[in-house]
Amino acid sequence: MPTATAQRQDKIRATMDKLDRGLADLTDGDAYKEWLRASKQFHSYSFSNQILIMIAGGSRVAGFGAWKRLGRHVRKGERGITIIAPRRVPYTDDAGEKQIRLAGFGTATVFDISQTDGEPLPPHPAQNLAGMAPANAYDRLATVAAGESLTITIEPAIGGESGYYKRAAKQINLSAGDYSPADRVSTLTHELAHHFTATDCTRPDGEIIAESVAYIVADALGLDSGRYSFGYVATWASGDLSKMRTLGSSIQKTANTLLTALENGGAE
Repeated sequence: MPTATAQRQDKIRATMDKLDRGLADLTDGDAYKEWLRASKQFHSYSFSNQILIMIAGGSRVAGFGAWKRLGRHVRKGERGITIIAPRRVPYTDDAGEKQIRLAGFGTATVFDISQTDGEPLPPHPAQNLAGMAPANAYDRLATVAAGESLTITIEPAIGGESGYYKRAAKQINLSAGDYSPADRVSTLTHELAHHFTATDCTRPDGEIIAESVAYIVADALGLDSGRYSFGYVATWASGDLSKMRTLGSSIQKTANTLLTALENGGAE
C-alpha cells in the first residue's frame, strides 16, 4: 500500500502532466499567438508610473504609435497621461561597438484604451474564474496562512493584480473588487505558493512556480483553475514551455510543502 507521501507525489506528477498538456494546447493556438504579438506593444511600467496612470484613471495604456500598430487610433482632442520615461542615447565603446546608455529621465505621453477607437484587442490568455469554490477551500488555505503567521488583507490593487505577497511584512493582500469565490481561492493559493517558494529565483521563474503550484493545489482542493493558470504561466514563460519544465523540481517541492500543510490543518 503506497504511503500518503507517495500518493501525494503521484498526484502532483499527474497534475503537472495535465498542466503541461493544457499549456501546450494554449500556446499552439492562434488566439495565444495573436495576443503575444499584440502584447509586445505594451511596456511594463514602474511603480511610480503605475501610480500616475491610476490617478489619471488609466487601465491599459500605450503610446500614440503603439496604438496605431495595434490597429487603433487615439481620438482627436484626447489628452494623454504624462509618465516618467528614461532617455537613452547611443554611443561607441572603447572596442568600437555601438551601445546604448541611460542619459537621465524625461517625460512621455501615453493614452488609455478608452481614448482610442479601432480593432478590438485580443483577450488576455489568463481569464478570471467564475462561480463558487469548493466547500471550505478558502478556510483551509487561510488556516495555512495563519499557521505561517501571515496576515490576509483586502485592499485596492495598484497595478491591476488580483493579489500580492509581501514577504518582509508577512502579508497576503487579496485585491478589493468583484472577484468570484473561485478567483479568491485561486489567488490565495498563488500567494501562499510565493510564501513557500525559495527566494533566490528570478521574478518570471517565481511567477511560473507560484501559478503552477496554485494549479496543482487548486486541483487537489477540487477546483479547476486551468482557465486562468494556463494563460498566466504561458505569459510569464513567453510561450516557451521548456521554462516551466526546467522548474519542475521546484514546482513539485513547493506543491508538496503546501499540500502537506493543508493536510496537517495548517501546522507542519
